Amino acid sequence: MTKEFLFLCGRIRALEAKLLTHAQIDRMIGAKSPEEAFRVLTELQYAEIFDEATRPQDFFKIIRRGLTETKEMITSGTENDPAFEFIWKEFDLSNLKRALKLKLLDGATELGAFSESDGFAFLGSLSAEEIENAIFQNETEMLPIEYREALIEAQKVFTESKSFRAIEFILDRAHFDFLKRIAGSHRMPILKELLRLRVDATNLDSAARCVLIWDTTLPAEAVLPHGTIPAELLTSIDSLASLKNAFKAHPFFTRFEELLTKELAPEELLVQLGRQMHNSGIEWLSERESGDIGTFIVPMTYFQKRIRNASRIRFVMAAKFYGIEPEKIYETLKHF
Repeated sequence: MTKEFLFLCGRIRALEAKLLTHAQIDRMIGAKSPEEAFRVLTELQYAEIFDEATRPQDFFKIIRRGLTETKEMITSGTENDPAFEFIWKEFDLSNLKRALKLKLLDGATELGAFSESDGFAFLGSLSAEEIENAIFQNETEMLPIEYREALIEAQKVFTESKSFRAIEFILDRAHFDFLKRIAGSHRMPILKELLRLRVDATNLDSAARCVLIWDTTLPAEAVLPHGTIPAELLTSIDSLASLKNAFKAHPFFTRFEELLTKELAPEELLVQLGRQMHNSGIEWLSERESGDIGTFIVPMTYFQKRIRNASRIRFVMAAKFYGIEPEKIYETLKHF
């Protein structure tokens, strides 16, 4: 482990004191104005970004800059350790899918605006130019081999089937094949565990979406490899009851048990299951970073927490500007 990595982990341990707390989110929600809510950000790491010209209306730019700077701190402090592809490539995958949708479904010939309001994520490792070149110019040398092969296959499949879901299945499989390669070559075996958890969560989410939204079963070609839940079980889920039974195979089942007993609309249940799977993954990493002083687990967990906090702050600030009542903010915040 390099001195830089150890220094980064020590720095992050100090910065953890500036993560958003329940008390601070309560103060933001209970604030009488957006200006009052915005002041809470001066108690967090965002304070380093503020200057005399900063206004409450700048909250989105402040959050974005804070996350971008944290990413830069991590990539430089870890010498861009391959383990962090588990974070950055998720955003790249989303951006590639979005660009493909523009090309194949909307008939676009160029990427256009590269912003969150246009459906793009800003925390990936691929630039807007690289995304545009890969999708619209077929210049894919900057992509992992798994992605390159998947893009060729996906566009051929779309020509035949006109199904964008089929494209997403192909790209998801390539994504996790890539992560398996990273996990297999990394010195830390915990990456293999993380891969299995991510695959299981994605497969269950896909199966839940099929049965709850589309009233169908998960196609065999949509089942991702490298997980622990049998494909036969996933493709047999055809009702809410069988979905709940399938969740018993998930390592975090006890964290879902109460949620699965609630009477919720299908769309609401899907959202809450997805959020619980995401949060459980962060908690799982957090449990393994206890006492850790020099591995990728510390910065990875910290960054995931920063993303979750940023999502909460962004929602609360927007809600304050729109004058949404605190009770409604709390109700929606349960999903974050």
